[in-house]
Amino acid sequence: MVAAVFQGDGLLSIVERPVPSVADADVLIEVEACGVCGTDIHVLEVPPAHPATPGVIMGHELVGIVRAVGPDAIGVGLGQRVAVAANLSCGSCSFCKRGTPNHCEHFTTMGIFRDGGLARFVAVPASACHVVSKDIPREIAALTEPLSCVVNGVEQAHLLPGETVAVF
Repeated sequence: MVAAVFQGDGLLSIVERPVPSVADADVLIEVEACGVCGTDIHVLEVPPAHPATPGVIMGHELVGIVRAVGPDAIGVGLGQRVAVAANLSCGSCSFCKRGTPNHCEHFTTMGIFRDGGLARFVAVPASACHVVSKDIPREIAALTEPLSCVVNGVEQAHLLPGETVAVF
């Protein structure tokens, strides 16, 4: 398959990669659409404004169809359309068990430190998948991850209807 791979030092190459194998708790997604985020641009700056692993397939804003399911994967099935949570935690370390997966000892991010969605296929933990209606256009569904950032910001700000905000 063709993939957009970060090579380091501001270089992004289009290369052939094998279709990823599916681990026990993973699903294989055929990517319908993948956005390019400001973080991706920061990774490609010289010097980089955000770290990333050279050799990683970029892209963390994605939507696609589940084409294979690992034997221990739960929550999604073949043929379902899913958006993927880009930030992945292990679920079993002390931080994850305390309900703070953002402090996970094994925290990683798709398209930055683990292969992402700028390819035809990507393998991801089933637990990171969220079913998305097939009625939503793929270009919009791929924006589920940035939408989640906005929703989180609004929740953190404790905004009430009718309040005024400034957007920068």
